Amino acid sequence: MRRILGFSLLTVLLGAFGYFSTINNQTVEVQLYGPVSIHVSLWVLVLGTLVLGWLLTEIYLMIRHPDRWFARIRGGWQARRNTKWQQRLDDFQTAYLRHDLGAARKALKRIQGDAPPLSVVLQSLALQRYALGGDALKEEYAKLREQHPQNLELLLPYLRAALEWEDWDLAGQLGRELDRLQPGHPVALEGLRQVAIAQSEWMVCLEQERALMERFPQSVVVENLTEAHLAHLRQAFRTMPKRLENWKLNYLPKRDKALQNLFEVFGDAAKLHGAGEAYQAAKRLKKGFEKTGAPELLEELEHLYHASGASEAILELIGELYGSKYRTPLLRLIYAKLLYQNGRYGDAAQVLADTDEEEAANEPVVQLKFLVAMRQENAQEALAAAAQLLPEQSLIPSGREAATLLLAPKSDDGPPA
Repeated sequence: MRRILGFSLLTVLLGAFGYFSTINNQTVEVQLYGPVSIHVSLWVLVLGTLVLGWLLTEIYLMIRHPDRWFARIRGGWQARRNTKWQQRLDDFQTAYLRHDLGAARKALKRIQGDAPPLSVVLQSLALQRYALGGDALKEEYAKLREQHPQNLELLLPYLRAALEWEDWDLAGQLGRELDRLQPGHPVALEGLRQVAIAQSEWMVCLEQERALMERFPQSVVVENLTEAHLAHLRQAFRTMPKRLENWKLNYLPKRDKALQNLFEVFGDAAKLHGAGEAYQAAKRLKKGFEKTGAPELLEELEHLYHASGASEAILELIGELYGSKYRTPLLRLIYAKLLYQNGRYGDAAQVLADTDEEEAANEPVVQLKFLVAMRQENAQEALAAAAQLLPEQSLIPSGREAATLLLAPKSDDGPPA
């Protein structure tokens, strides 16, 4: 700040001095040699003296302290280069944000000679995502991986790109490498989770999801993951119950005892079904539903009915459940659907007739009513259900739409009248 003030004051003084010297024609005669002399304005002489003094000072400093003098010169030159470099980076960033591929390529060429940082190269690849095919991008990423092995800055976008390409083998390899370099990294956990889902490796999927929930319980990722995780748990209990015998749910954000019991029922039923005791498995699901009221058990009971070859005994078991105090809209729909699929159209119609007004308006119930009425050749019921499925108002355009259709110009390409 002092230098700026001093320079400003000196400039003002020199300007004032030069102004008055010019007005008064104040000159100085400098005798060079013999008869040769020159006339110089006074303010020019003062300015030249200052410049000469500055040059002599710099020469003195260069001779007396050469290291510091050259370091100062190099620092000034480096600062100038850094300013130009930053300007080129800013130009590239602007082109990147605007997704201007041409401007980004020009800016990148200006940076190429100075070895651009990896972040700039990755941003350039992200831009080319809309210009290059998957094979070309894979080749570019593979080259970068050879040049920068075990680099987190490269692995993160490379893993996201592999997931987008649905190259599950590559994504699994990158996810494991990322997890090895940075254990518990959320991008690695999420990537390995998606790979496990695609390859139906439910135990791996559950382990990654549990790790996400334990490490990041308050994140929006976990909020959106909970329902999918419960569905994956049901799938795992259905297909591999023995491997989940000691699986505890204490990591879930809203865990309760009923939820733990629910998956215990899933596991028990899966074991019984795997041992060839489908009816006992159905009884275990029925008992579990009576205890917890979980709708997932009804869905599993329906799945078990089909998996057992449409067992009449299981259907009667569902009928017993329907006749008890545990009757729910979902149970009514499932029971009516199974009766219809078993050819018992009259019984299905009787079950559907027991629905209340709100439940009867649900589309699956209306669809089933229509199918049952068609099988029974009940035209009146079929028409009533069809009217609910396809209301008359949906076929008639509103006033504004009708006016638009009437006022729209007719095409000359239309068929002849």
